[in-house]
Amino acid sequence: MREYLAISTLLFAGFTFAGQTDFYLTELQHKFVENSELCLDEHKWPQLSSSQSEPWMISRLNALATVGLITATIKPEGVEYTLTEKGRDAWQAREDFCYGALRISKVTAIEFQENGINTVYFYYGVTDMPDWARDKSIRYAYSEVDTVIRGMNKEVIQVDVRENPDGTLELLNYPTPASIDSENE
Repeated sequence: MREYLAISTLLFAGFTFAGQTDFYLTELQHKFVENSELCLDEHKWPQLSSSQSEPWMISRLNALATVGLITATIKPEGVEYTLTEKGRDAWQAREDFCYGALRISKVTAIEFQENGINTVYFYYGVTDMPDWARDKSIRYAYSEVDTVIRGMNKEVIQVDVRENPDGTLELLNYPTPASIDSENE
């Protein structure tokens, strides 16, 4: 009888955790849909670079030119970078070059705390990633893109949430890396 009770308790606990992870995954995904686009923060076109421009900025502009989003024209005052047709199509939707949207792949753990603030740990993926974002020149010039790509379904992210009385979740901070899953490297 004790054995049956112990097994029943473990099964119930497993179903409860599975139900909670499903709830948190669904609720967090709804929150992320509102603001989950990953973008390069390139809002101003055309851009002009000169011999005084920072090397990292020129590297980024050259990477965008390599993937066909912008074109470079040499002018007396420097190099002018303008959007190509492909670049206009990619840029106009958000007035930025966005390379996908963050999606939760799997909730791995939930730390329930006494103060009502819970920490949720999860793996992420990216949906709707354009081919240009995977190009090595973009990944080199925009290291944040490379970090996101390398971390997909490998890096555990954490976010703090509060469960409201109405059952909804409130995000308390921006998702941040928690650890790297060494088994998937």
